[in-house]
Amino acid sequence: MRNVKNSRAAGIVGIVFVVLFVVGVLLLGANTPESDASDADITSFYNDDGTHALIVIGFYACVVASLAFLGFVGHLRGMLRSARQDSGLVFAAASAGVVFAAALITASAAMASVSGAILFGDVDTARIGLDAAQMFPQLGFGLLLIGGGLSASFLIAITTLVSWRSSLFPAWLNWLGVVAAIALLGGLLFLPMVALPIWVLATSIVLLTRREPAASAS
Repeated sequence: MRNVKNSRAAGIVGIVFVVLFVVGVLLLGANTPESDASDADITSFYNDDGTHALIVIGFYACVVASLAFLGFVGHLRGMLRSARQDSGLVFAAASAGVVFAAALITASAAMASVSGAILFGDVDTARIGLDAAQMFPQLGFGLLLIGGGLSASFLIAITTLVSWRSSLFPAWLNWLGVVAAIALLGGLLFLPMVALPIWVLATSIVLLTRREPAASAS
């Protein structure tokens, strides 16, 4: 019964991650000037205090999302260990989860750094170079999409492999894991990152609906 309660708690934490991750990334990336934006567009963007507030809120959402993700991965680690699989694979999967959480925090900090400096550091927008205003968000997306995406792909791939060996999750979730792990290899594009919240949400639903095995008749 305790395992079922733990699974449901992990499912809730996983859903919390999905919601905060989506909200945080949308707030951080909403209306961010493109790399080829004009100087006037960049200046206008960073002169809007409302925009800075939304970006900072997005940063906080991503930090909390990363902590929720660590809780989700911690439960996955316990499930992989209970499946009595190679301890090296379990350690690698858990480590990949930690790397993703760290990449998410670092990436969101980079994307919010200019807005945070303006809001909380009393930095005059006129003193912020346009190159820096463009490069920090680009650095953040690079960290998230490549460092975070590849780490998430590794985590999903190992989890799916162990699940297939031990029937840990239903077959449909294993196939979804294969698709998600492959999609996340396309780290240069943003769209493949959608595969991570989809996989976490699907896994969370499975954890939430787990049932205590029926007791065998004596």
